[in-house]
Amino acid sequence: MDVGDARTIGRRLYQIRSSRGKSLRVVAGLAGMSTTQLWRIEHGERALDSLSEIVALAEALQIAPSEYAVAGAGTGQWGDRFRHQCGVSGTDGSEAQSARR
Repeated sequence: MDVGDARTIGRRLYQIRSSRGKSLRVVAGLAGMSTTQLWRIEHGERALDSLSEIVALAEALQIAPSEYAVAGAGTGQWGDRFRHQCGVSGTDGSEAQSARR
């Protein structure tokens, strides 16, 4: 994964979490990860490349994974794989398969 991709996705997750008024502790707990793990993801220090983590964070934030996948994933191999895991085929998210929860 490109460091820029990790930072962009992490920044997007942070924006979503903050806009919903949810604490780091609450979202991490709902997603089944430690606050340190989530903090590192949000700050681009840890890759979010596990489908189970992608889905868990989306469920914790009550969003479709594509809401942060499209905005954050680059155009390289990693970005393509991330969008594929989230059910999005294009970089603009126009073909999202995931339904918002």
